[in-house]
Amino acid sequence: MARPLAQALAVPLAAQLATIPLVAWYYNLISPVSILANLVVVPLTGIIMFLGFISAVLGMIWLPLAALVNVSNGVIIDVFLKSVSFFQGLPGAVFYLPTPPEVLAAAWYGGLMAIGWLYSGRCEPAVKERVKGWVIVGLALCAALFLVWVPWAGGHGLTVHFLDVGQGDCILVQTPGGNNMLIDTGGRRDEYQTGTGVGDQVVTPYLRKIGVRRLDVLVLTHPHEDHAGGAATIVKNFPVRMAVVPQMDEVVLKSQEGLVAGETTAVKKKGKNDTGEEVPLAYIALLKKMAAGGIAVRAAGAGDVIKLDRETEVEVLYPGLAAGKTISNMNNCSLVLKLTYRQKSFMFTGDVETDAQSGLIQTGADLKADILKMPHHGSRSLLPALVEQVNPEAAVISVGAHNNFGHPAQSTLETLNRDGVRVYRTDQDGAVIFNTDGRRLEVKTGKNKDTT
Repeated sequence: MARPLAQALAVPLAAQLATIPLVAWYYNLISPVSILANLVVVPLTGIIMFLGFISAVLGMIWLPLAALVNVSNGVIIDVFLKSVSFFQGLPGAVFYLPTPPEVLAAAWYGGLMAIGWLYSGRCEPAVKERVKGWVIVGLALCAALFLVWVPWAGGHGLTVHFLDVGQGDCILVQTPGGNNMLIDTGGRRDEYQTGTGVGDQVVTPYLRKIGVRRLDVLVLTHPHEDHAGGAATIVKNFPVRMAVVPQMDEVVLKSQEGLVAGETTAVKKKGKNDTGEEVPLAYIALLKKMAAGGIAVRAAGAGDVIKLDRETEVEVLYPGLAAGKTISNMNNCSLVLKLTYRQKSFMFTGDVETDAQSGLIQTGADLKADILKMPHHGSRSLLPALVEQVNPEAAVISVGAHNNFGHPAQSTLETLNRDGVRVYRTDQDGAVIFNTDGRRLEVKTGKNKDTT
């Protein structure tokens, strides 16, 4: 009995060992239960394929007989799917991990080749006995390093990632103390309804690739889908300690207690249009779900400070907590944040338009920052005075390629060029990553352009 079981385990075990680095590299996960799962699903797969072939042949002879085979095959397929779901739901079925370094993958395959050589019959018995222990220890060490690579996966100092999420915003802040803050999640037009899109196809894989396992702070600058559409997926895939949202009409009330008065709300519009801009019900439902799930949902306004670690803090510059009563639209409800680490600072502006930019300047707050995330994807609503006040070294425009909105506007690019501001665009540069020790800034983009 033991020998047949060992033979049955040998093939899936060999496949698992051979593909661990590849699966970790491309999918950022390891599944320990796959060996046992394959004992069940591989035989079922063979039966399903065989019956499928028989059905195809019978279908050319007599359709009712083919249908009978398909009914039988359907039962087996149902067992197959339920088996997969069972193994997927087991504790520890999947471990997510960052992309391993090439040297670790090479060491792993070197160890496997050494094992093959030792047991090939070409190795002297004395050499085999002397070496095999070291090879096994080496493989065990490699396996352990695959799982604990996370502490070394990031850079030193503060790292700010501007993700390429198309026409939307998503920014990851990683502090020297190992804390993670995600500002917006990107999202497609229908992502609130479908639950699939940027959140699961772009943001989640990116975070896992670089070793993020939790989010200490999730900031949703405002409810539009291109900023918050992927939030439900992020909350499902990562533990979140605190969510920060703008105070806006009746959407967020009594943040210490959770939420929320009323199922609908609207942002008051100025001028002739009194109908208001409806806040998506899915956004309100998301906030309720986060609060019910133990995430501290905090309504933030000007003057609030989020302490990420000893030397890293985020100040909310705009809007004030009462602004939601008279704000012109949801874009102008956007939280404006200033991140400071030692001598370097970043300003994140959401989608604030002309009215809010003017209000921000009028607050008299210190707007100086080294890096400016351009408001509203570089639209023509930019106030040149805002760039003058911030006086950044570089600006990042988070924008989708060939978008339908004309972003970034030529007037915005001309303003930045006139002021000598270096421009990074996610549609042209891909992800833009800043790393700083608090004195010097290094920049790397998805197109592998490194600058200091």
